[in-house]
Amino acid sequence: MQNRPNILSIAGHDPTGGAGIQADIETISALGGRAFSLISALTSQNSSNLFSLKPVETELLERQFQLLTEDIKFDAVKVGLLGSIDMVHLLKKFLQKLSGIPIIIDPVLAAGGGQSVANKALIETFNSQILPLTTLLTPNLPEARLLTKLADPDDCARQLQDLGCKHILITGTHEETDHVVNRLSFSTNEKLFLEAKRLPYQYHGSGCTLSSAIATYLARHFSLTDAVKLAQEFTFESLKQAEKPGHGQYLPLRCRKT
Repeated sequence: MQNRPNILSIAGHDPTGGAGIQADIETISALGGRAFSLISALTSQNSSNLFSLKPVETELLERQFQLLTEDIKFDAVKVGLLGSIDMVHLLKKFLQKLSGIPIIIDPVLAAGGGQSVANKALIETFNSQILPLTTLLTPNLPEARLLTKLADPDDCARQLQDLGCKHILITGTHEETDHVVNRLSFSTNEKLFLEAKRLPYQYHGSGCTLSSAIATYLARHFSLTDAVKLAQEFTFESLKQAEKPGHGQYLPLRCRKT
């Protein structure tokens, strides 16, 4: 008997496990989902920065996707690092075949240490092909600005919705404020501001944790508002318990939660 929802994560592989596919698997499992994965890119990185990226062959990914979807019914999809225009085109095909379920996209445009993983052409292709298929986009403020070429968070959200994205959650971890303020903009033009205490360190994988947690809660049939609130609480606790195994950023500790 099927008890747990099935969530497909499409993301890059981070050897530290702090972000990317491993972060998604840990989060989904901790929150009561079953994680399935397609690895979009292999990376050379540590807890300080990303040094190189190699996209996985699209033919291999397409075959993996075909075999998975012939066998498994998915309840939500979470997308992270893409890494190439070819992967954006392939993702569009995937998402069109998975219509009708929540599609949560964390647009990874730069590594935690600042290394860019997306150029202008990739961003333009992403905006035109992927945003109209997206249920919820979860950029941090620098990513929202890169996607829109605008500065104000509300202006960024409006433009992203004009491009076809239903709902936008712009996270405030990169702002110079005492509290982190995440801004959720609904397709109805309503807004919800969610605050959390700013923690003292730099963390690797907070965006992956938040977006995959939202995907899991939506797959468990929570409302969007409740899914975002619960995911933010889970992410905050994961960061509060984070560990520093290397010389760079802290890595979240994602503990099982019923």
